[in-house]
Amino acid sequence: MSASLDNIVDVSVSVSNPTTIQSSFNLGCIIGPSTALASTRAKVYRASNFETQMVTDGFKTTDPEYIAASLYFSQSEPSSQLVVGYHNNTGSTETPAAALAAVHAVNSNFWAFCFVEDLEDTEIQAVAAAVEASTQKMLFIYQTDDANCLVDSQTNILKTLMDANYQRSVGFYASDTYQTSAALVGLISGFNTMEDNSAYDIAYKTLVGITPVNITDGQLASLQSYNGNAYMQFGTQYSFVYTGISANGYHVDEIYLIDVASYLIQQRTVAGLTSLRKVPQTEDGLATVVSFVSDACNQLNGIGLIASGIWNGSPVKNLNTGDAISDGFYVEADSIASQSAEDRQERVSPPIYVCLLSSGALEHIVIRVYVNR
Repeated sequence: MSASLDNIVDVSVSVSNPTTIQSSFNLGCIIGPSTALASTRAKVYRASNFETQMVTDGFKTTDPEYIAASLYFSQSEPSSQLVVGYHNNTGSTETPAAALAAVHAVNSNFWAFCFVEDLEDTEIQAVAAAVEASTQKMLFIYQTDDANCLVDSQTNILKTLMDANYQRSVGFYASDTYQTSAALVGLISGFNTMEDNSAYDIAYKTLVGITPVNITDGQLASLQSYNGNAYMQFGTQYSFVYTGISANGYHVDEIYLIDVASYLIQQRTVAGLTSLRKVPQTEDGLATVVSFVSDACNQLNGIGLIASGIWNGSPVKNLNTGDAISDGFYVEADSIASQSAEDRQERVSPPIYVCLLSSGALEHIVIRVYVNR
């Protein structure tokens, strides 16, 4: 009998459970020009002590980052944390897009973000392009006070990004410099808890600390023609966000669904794989993986991002147009028997297809009243 190699090299392998990894969708980011974080580039602040901590770090209470942080943490359902980043725009050729990359290199955990300075249209466009090309899922909130956004058939940054079909940039017409964007990042981040029944629509939400713009119906129609948004006054009593869509017309909650679905399916699947000694390359093993995916979809249903309904998309495997989908999702995989010899040798699973039915939101109501005298 030979001696064990453990006498020479004792190898112990541990894999942490990915289910302990927390989502960062409720962590927002603001990036500004104040030099307090010049040496560190980015830092996380907490709602409980950001006022004192930011002053300790060298921010003045009049700095845009401090004011923006106050707005961020003041929204109706505030996030508990915020990343503050630094844009070196003093005597430097660093662009906002480069600043975003530098901040991201220090902390890549945030989702929604904005700049708290007045950016040129070309700078906004460059940041939007960088976000669209990034492998990290982000949502860029920006604003403009360009009056061309309120007139039909004009050149403006909203139209530029709409024509580019950008999905991850959400533009607002606003008369302030950065405050509306900061409040919106706070609003969105606070809502992104991923808890049961936490799905939301940012339309018709109030921004604490923000003065609404007062625009006419005609100006609103022009703004909407560019997929633009505003925090605006309606009638004499109401002020709220309208409507909350990206440059290519996706609603913020739809983008959130896309990103959360990707995150949860990935995390639940990896967590499942690491929790088992082995997932055999059999039909039963594939069914186990499908169950991991279904668990993620059940959480999406619990959040309220998907719901039961009728599939109106193109047919996918055995799901046909017009079929009812229970709980808002349908999962089906190709069979193990259909695998190629190469895929089997490489231990690649057959494709798994996931169809999700967004719960959507009612934003435009039609009511007809009939009176009989």
